[in-house]
Amino acid sequence: MTSLPGRQGVAGAGLGGLLLGGVVYLLVTAMAGLSPAALRSELPLLHLVAGIHAGMPRLFALALWLAMVTTAASDLFGLVSRLNQIPGLTPVRAVTGVWVLAVPVAGCGFITLVSWIYPFFGYLGLVFLVLALVRYQFKI
Repeated sequence: MTSLPGRQGVAGAGLGGLLLGGVVYLLVTAMAGLSPAALRSELPLLHLVAGIHAGMPRLFALALWLAMVTTAASDLFGLVSRLNQIPGLTPVRAVTGVWVLAVPVAGCGFITLVSWIYPFFGYLGLVFLVLALVRYQFKI
């Protein structure tokens, strides 16, 4: 992986942040017009795209489902590749173990998963960030 020189990296990060911020602003502005019931649903964006065309919710749901499936497949591949480094653990056993752990968790529902897993990984990321800063500061 290559890195950009200082100014280009900062400019790229700033531009990326501005673009993401603009998309978030547009999304929040569009969702402000939804009813309270639509906002409380598991996928409020389905209600938002329904106003565009009658077939849009199905197309959006398909795109969302494909994004989740491809992300899950790549995450499974990465996890099994890591677990495969453990002596005596075959890829079939690794996939089976991940599957046995994932299926009960997947039954919790989308809102439950998002409300518990996203904060968990956010806090875990903060811990790793602090550890990286400590390691950098003290040259450990």
